[in-house]
Amino acid sequence: MPSGVVVINSATAADTAADTAAVADATAVATTNTSPAANGANATASDSEDDDSLSSEAPRQASAQGNGDEADNVVGDASDSPGQVQLLLRDSSRVNPKDVIRMKIFFAKCIGKDVDNDLAEVVKKSSRKQLLTVSKSMLCSEINRRDPSIKLTNTKNITIKRLWERLPALDDVRDIDYISTQYESIRTHLLESIRSEDSEEASVAQRKSTDVLRAFLLIVKYEELRRAYALSQTSSTREMLDAGETYLSRFLKLWVTYFNDPSKTVSTSPQQSLHYTFGAPIICDKGAFEFNEEKAKKLLGDCRRHLTTMINNWEKSGNGSNQQRLDDDDEDSEFDMDLWGRFDADKAMEHEDGDDRANFLKHLPFYWLMVWHICDEGDLLRFTCAQLRDEHSASSDSTPLPVSRGGGTSSARKLLQQTYELQQDIAVSVKNIGNAVSALAADDSFERASKIRRLDQLKGERYNVFKDTKCRHITEEERVVATDYVNELDERIATIESELQTPS
Repeated sequence: MPSGVVVINSATAADTAADTAAVADATAVATTNTSPAANGANATASDSEDDDSLSSEAPRQASAQGNGDEADNVVGDASDSPGQVQLLLRDSSRVNPKDVIRMKIFFAKCIGKDVDNDLAEVVKKSSRKQLLTVSKSMLCSEINRRDPSIKLTNTKNITIKRLWERLPALDDVRDIDYISTQYESIRTHLLESIRSEDSEEASVAQRKSTDVLRAFLLIVKYEELRRAYALSQTSSTREMLDAGETYLSRFLKLWVTYFNDPSKTVSTSPQQSLHYTFGAPIICDKGAFEFNEEKAKKLLGDCRRHLTTMINNWEKSGNGSNQQRLDDDDEDSEFDMDLWGRFDADKAMEHEDGDDRANFLKHLPFYWLMVWHICDEGDLLRFTCAQLRDEHSASSDSTPLPVSRGGGTSSARKLLQQTYELQQDIAVSVKNIGNAVSALAADDSFERASKIRRLDQLKGERYNVFKDTKCRHITEEERVVATDYVNELDERIATIESELQTPS
């Protein structure tokens, strides 16, 4: 073997060692710079338009090993005569040091390395996949570096594939050896780094549905925690503020302590009517998920937002507890805030829709239905969702009396009084419209239409549950529960169909 080649490999190894540290900053490389500063007069295309994945477009150029004549051209010591690619990557005025890793991967594609397959795991990482992208500016610069006689025009409209086709092959054995060695080092360290990150992420357990249920079941079950929760929205005393504490922070600390204590055991009660997956008790023991104050605060925010949306839609639908009470009482009954979100099983069974709270989940996971039930059972709904009484709020149905501000002109006071009277008229009009809608609902034709609508809903629900029974990923116990629920739905569908066939 010629002595020059041995020296080349030694110099390459030195570069490889230097690049080992650079690979550790690959994330910053990918996110802070998107266009390598490789030299090229015609590299005018914008990188934002050309970061296309190469996949199959990149030509797989055969790796030229060189013949005897080429070997003879390597004159003198290799450390004194490195390849053009090595010189380019060492020149910080032509290639930004932050872009060296990306450029080496680009050159690896040029000599036929199957980069997209070798580094498939890198593509899955949004912080690093930029390392594998090749832009028009990179290709244009390299085309001009390899063959300045090639004139590139209208680069904005030229395709990545076409630029790859026009890229002259690398045939210098020094460049090929250098790129091959560098690529293997980069590939090894990138994959090791990603697998290390994946291992760390896997060790951090994600929040499960049973963790959410456990958190709220603990508040309902343990009186100490419940009292702290009730005080969490109370203004802090001066002594507490001086000590850097609030009632909320005290509650969060206590909540986290209870949650992370494996000896605290809680479970749900069967709620078949709420959702078929709740047909059996759910044991909510302490799992791998580690609760902390930040996660606790986020969970409270999620709960307030999701429950408020579901319950408001439920109340507006006419199936809420207040609407059921207004249907039974006289027309002068008013909305009772104490009943907001409260579920009355006896009243619900008197209506054909029954317990239809699941219809208001929309895109949310089904366990939020159980959170609703837990907060309702523990009388925590209004507090959790921050719902105020009428005397503390204003709405289209109840307007506070005007406040006398004194010193105002008579015209201003007159305008204020007119505004108040107009608001009262609007509130009366809205109530009259509601009465008219109730009168229409009493019509038999509307009752029949309502049954048909309910029949369609039940059939749709049966279809979804039946699909669950055929799913391979559910347990046998879940499959039995789902099958029982399908049978129950069949009975309800048959009842409504029988009522529709019977003449009124």
